[in-house]
Amino acid sequence: MSTWHRTSTIFLLATIFSLSSDFSFAQSRAKSGVAEAANNQKSYERKNEKPASFLRLVHEKDGSSRLETSIASYKGKGGKVVHLVSVVHVGEKPYFQQLNRIFRDYDALLYELIAEKDAIPQPGRDSSSILTIFQRGLTDGLSLQFQLDIIDYTADNFVHADMSPNDFRRKQNEHGEGLLTYMFRAMKTELDRQAKGDFSGTVTPIDLIKVFLSEDRSTEMKRVLSREFANVESIAETIEGENGSVILAERNKVAIKVLENSLKEGKRNIGIFYGAAHMPDMEKRLIEKLEFRKTGERWLTAWDIPAPATKRSSFLKRLLVPGDGKQERPRRTQWF
Repeated sequence: MSTWHRTSTIFLLATIFSLSSDFSFAQSRAKSGVAEAANNQKSYERKNEKPASFLRLVHEKDGSSRLETSIASYKGKGGKVVHLVSVVHVGEKPYFQQLNRIFRDYDALLYELIAEKDAIPQPGRDSSSILTIFQRGLTDGLSLQFQLDIIDYTADNFVHADMSPNDFRRKQNEHGEGLLTYMFRAMKTELDRQAKGDFSGTVTPIDLIKVFLSEDRSTEMKRVLSREFANVESIAETIEGENGSVILAERNKVAIKVLENSLKEGKRNIGIFYGAAHMPDMEKRLIEKLEFRKTGERWLTAWDIPAPATKRSSFLKRLLVPGDGKQERPRRTQWF
């Protein structure tokens, strides 16, 4: 595999990890009064309608851009409303703070977290989960915040709606699925797409050189990664494969079951708070099984990316103009 292909695959995996988190083995404590999640084995066919978009990259005329996530709203029988709250797990602090304010208005907020029943994460705690470690690395590299550190999981209306670590591992074993599975699927997807001459959104070595030469590497890295993030639907297809995946489809089944229980309990205004990669399948199940219909959407800015700098980086200046243009006597190289 060429360097180009390897680079594209690495960035696609970075996107997958940031749009679909397992958060497994997170430090947590119990929270009572939440319905138990269970798997629903029935499959569904999507109706002939255009699916919602859950994440987009908006470009402005001045060269700046914004990575945005949606809150899509759906109405069901009896006027009950469900909101699919998409999220990228690394974002700017005001983004997560805005979500905290929005969540206060919901009767129940169903959240993803592969942990024991009714568990909630503890901000700032380390985790042994590979994906969580990876996401924290992205947080540092992009100068962003990590979702688990800002979102208030202690709120009374928060309801755990995900698998336990044991259930997740058992399902992965049944499906023969793991991190390498996603890696090979990502590689195959990139190779197939580029073989067809489609290089849109592909991260190239030139992009990485731009990052390296930039005086603001975190911003330049966000600019590169955001192109991959904007392809959330194709990313979801990459993860799912032909028969669905544990990290997306099986966990979505659990979330929908918890949603059904919450509706039976009389909750009328419910949010489902999951990574954006989960949402195409989540919407399908909400429409097909529970007969909800979409009524609207709103967009929140997760990343605010300024226009590229026009001046050269100091590193590039040194390469092109030694001494910043000043004439200096050449120095003899001394070897020791």
